[in-house]
Amino acid sequence: MDRQIITTYLNEFRKVIAPFVRSGIGIKTISIPFETGAVVLFELGPNIKTCDETRSDATTFAEAMRRTNLFTIDNDALAPVGTFIEPFGENILLIKDNKESSWTIERASEDVQQLISKIRNYERKD
Repeated sequence: MDRQIITTYLNEFRKVIAPFVRSGIGIKTISIPFETGAVVLFELGPNIKTCDETRSDATTFAEAMRRTNLFTIDNDALAPVGTFIEPFGENILLIKDNKESSWTIERASEDVQQLISKIRNYERKD
């Protein structure tokens, strides 16, 4: 995975999500590229400095997920095709394949809208 493509996408994602995030909340990203895509963990919080951390490439999807330090996952687990985005506690989990079309500026906007829709649906269920 080209790290510059990931960085450009993440910068746009932050711009698009900013109006939905309370003032004073930082967004740190932890990106772990793997052979067929990347796992990105967005950590949000009042004492978090907005920055990007890119860890060394993982060989497999399962390894990338384990390296977030949040998941135990079988070695034979398959990465989703396209984009998977989900709120996860105070964090956001993003998994994308390695197709350049998945990492465009336009796609960042679509991903934020999908995420906001999921969050609103969770709020309605409570």
